[in-house]
Amino acid sequence: MRPMYINDDFDLRGLTLRVGTDCSGLDSPIVALNLLGINVVHKWSCDNDPDIKKQILNTFHPEIYFDDMFDRDITSLPDIDLYVCGMPCQSFSIANPQRQGFNIKHGTLFFEAFKVIEHKRPKYFVLENVKGLISHNNGETYAVVREYLSSLEDYTIHYKILNTMDYGVPQNRPRLYIIGIRDADTKSLEIPTTYRYNLSHYIDPSLPSNREKCLIPRRKDCLEWAIKNYSINERDDWCINIGASLGTFITAMKNMTPCILTFCPYYYLTKHERFLQPQELLALQGFPDQYQLHSAKSKQYKQIGNAMSVNVLYHLMWSILTVPK
Repeated sequence: MRPMYINDDFDLRGLTLRVGTDCSGLDSPIVALNLLGINVVHKWSCDNDPDIKKQILNTFHPEIYFDDMFDRDITSLPDIDLYVCGMPCQSFSIANPQRQGFNIKHGTLFFEAFKVIEHKRPKYFVLENVKGLISHNNGETYAVVREYLSSLEDYTIHYKILNTMDYGVPQNRPRLYIIGIRDADTKSLEIPTTYRYNLSHYIDPSLPSNREKCLIPRRKDCLEWAIKNYSINERDDWCINIGASLGTFITAMKNMTPCILTFCPYYYLTKHERFLQPQELLALQGFPDQYQLHSAKSKQYKQIGNAMSVNVLYHLMWSILTVPK
């Protein structure tokens, strides 16, 4: 595993936390806590994807698994110290032209997460979403979120835009993290950035070129568009999303990747003349090398794109757990 550059003035080994996770995807929070050496008592997990359910049950063995946040009795949930919810982002993302927000069911999961916080009152909570939540509906959606959270007594709330590329891993992935800490007298929460590796550290050089198979006519057109518009030298380490339509959604970056999305099977490496593979994409989401997915390859891309970045959570968890009491 690549080093994460955590200051070890505070040793978190031996700390025990009871943790509940919702919309937990690949359960990145549990991975991050395990990397910090924390003894995790995984009280529950929740995701409505049956393949994710198998992944979590086989990998983490939570005490309770919920298929649906809407279909449970909040008052019967076990007590927890930490709550993490990666709220679905589709209804707030600028990549979604409809951006239905609270007007569709999964867009209202914030209110289900709020119920958990209100009833279980964990010592810490972390909510994650795309930064497009801030601008959605001219800021009115974000105002509602802040109004609800401000009603929580004895919590200090921090709102942070954190980018995966600022915490060691070369992926441009800005996300909104909403952090709550109960009974802590802190007006600021610092999450220092770290050294960033180049993309080459995450690429398996043993995998062969596959240019002809990758570049069917439509994708070749996308590549040529990107080369022209980004002034790309194909001998350099560029990563280009050529699975999108021509124009806005063809993103390209040198020595790092654009944001890894649910449609990430077509992230093309110019220097290696092939697409990024799932294990490389996992690493670019901060997962350690030993983490393995158990679903069909075709489903792994969506799972990886939906996951929270482990490296960001690693630094975030360390920062909130070392806040002076």
